[in-house]
Amino acid sequence: MIKLATLFQSGMLLQRGKAVRIWGESDCEENIEVRINDEKIAVFSVPKGKFSLLLPAQSARENVRLQIGDVVLERVDFGEVWIAGGQSNMQFYVKWDADREEIFALPSDEHIHYYEVSKYTFEGEEKDGFKDASHWDKWFSFNRETCPYFSAVATWFALALRKELGVPVGIVSCNLGATSASAWMDEDLLRADEDLKVYVDAYEVSVQGLDMARYEEINRFVRAFSVGSAEAAEDYMHRETGVTPQQFNEFLAKNSVPQENAAPFGDFSVEELMRPGPHEPHPGSLYRAMLKKIIGFTCRGVIWYHGCQDECRAPLYQKLFTALIGCWRRDWGDELPFIYAQLAPFASWWGNTGINFPAVRAAQAALEKSAPKAYMVSTSDVGCENDIHPKHKKKVGERMALRALDKVYGKDLLSDAPRFLSGRKEKNALILQFEHAQHLHIEGTTLSALCVSVDETAVEGIMASSEESRLIIRAEQFTAAGRIEVQFACTPYYKVNLYNEAELPAVPFAWIWEDRNDNSNNQNQ
Repeated sequence: MIKLATLFQSGMLLQRGKAVRIWGESDCEENIEVRINDEKIAVFSVPKGKFSLLLPAQSARENVRLQIGDVVLERVDFGEVWIAGGQSNMQFYVKWDADREEIFALPSDEHIHYYEVSKYTFEGEEKDGFKDASHWDKWFSFNRETCPYFSAVATWFALALRKELGVPVGIVSCNLGATSASAWMDEDLLRADEDLKVYVDAYEVSVQGLDMARYEEINRFVRAFSVGSAEAAEDYMHRETGVTPQQFNEFLAKNSVPQENAAPFGDFSVEELMRPGPHEPHPGSLYRAMLKKIIGFTCRGVIWYHGCQDECRAPLYQKLFTALIGCWRRDWGDELPFIYAQLAPFASWWGNTGINFPAVRAAQAALEKSAPKAYMVSTSDVGCENDIHPKHKKKVGERMALRALDKVYGKDLLSDAPRFLSGRKEKNALILQFEHAQHLHIEGTTLSALCVSVDETAVEGIMASSEESRLIIRAEQFTAAGRIEVQFACTPYYKVNLYNEAELPAVPFAWIWEDRNDNSNNQNQ
């Protein structure tokens, strides 16, 4: 008799148009039949122990009965499956989204499916019972009762695909807040790279000499203590914009629920409470604890929202993310498309600053040009100055869907955001040429997020206008300038109001013009 992996359940969605990988364990060597609605589609010989098999590709189908050996799965759909990865801005639930009422008002749809991989970060954590697992490791269909615990970005993405493709759509959510990309990939790949091994080295130094018995005691206390107020605290933190530490502490004081299994504070120091250890996400840990549960699950591609946690090593982010994409494609045996969000505008919150965000954004923009089938989404108009979790996820999810419809499904749509291509100076004007914009336009009366200096002196009162695919910037200081530096959306926080005809905001860029009396005065940074 066979036992399928947890991922394979009634009410699930399987990828259409591809051979579908199914895996599990068998207590004996046997031949098994696979049937769809009593029609035999394949016969497999499985060994005793772990097995993996590939079902023949199927077209889009709804509510079929899938029988694999003696295991019967009801209400199975074949459609489009996407993995939703990253950190807190992908995890961010519908119940926190500023536009949640719009989602709540939608009719139920049993052919939009959602599965969230359990967020256990180390072996044995599940047995403690501290985390609410009621929304994990189960397939749910979209309705008012279930969708509050769906990823908001992924839900807007799925809704848009469902509308445009007319087939069942499913999300497998595998993400966790405050995590480095290094936690989501094979640790051996990090160790093997001269630059990326710094992630492993830094973690090993941080836990050097750690008293594991003491650490286990403290870590258990912290997890147990948070049980009573964890969901209420998260709801408060994520629904309200710019919650300060003082406001949060006041909320906890009023709403904390003492737990019988929570030990007293005892003599734990702040340093001990904050010290990292093997139960927190670290290089390779979530790859082993979470991602491996779904590796190989046949899908169309990946949507990804990440970058905040790795801003401290911004110069490495392009290489790190490229390595992660390569790792996942290796493990899936498929050149999966990656659709990812550029880091949204952000200034400061809870001691975190966006000072290195411009460098991460530049790395993300560069990666799109260097990595095949990697498609970036501009978020330049949906950031939040004093909250690292912007509350409006609709534009992000729908823009990801637009990218998928264009780049993956071959629809004739403009999904690329405007990108600076080249520039020139004519007397008192700079003529900036953009790609992916036949009808560039400024929303409002003045162009935002623009900083220009002439010979290292900031220029005020700049006049900007758009004409077809060009942005024209005028200032009298340009006429006799020797050097002009243009920076667009290059600060931690900004709000872009320069769009193309698809209402996609322009990507950040920097450009330098120098008077060299030749034609090589364009320096695109």
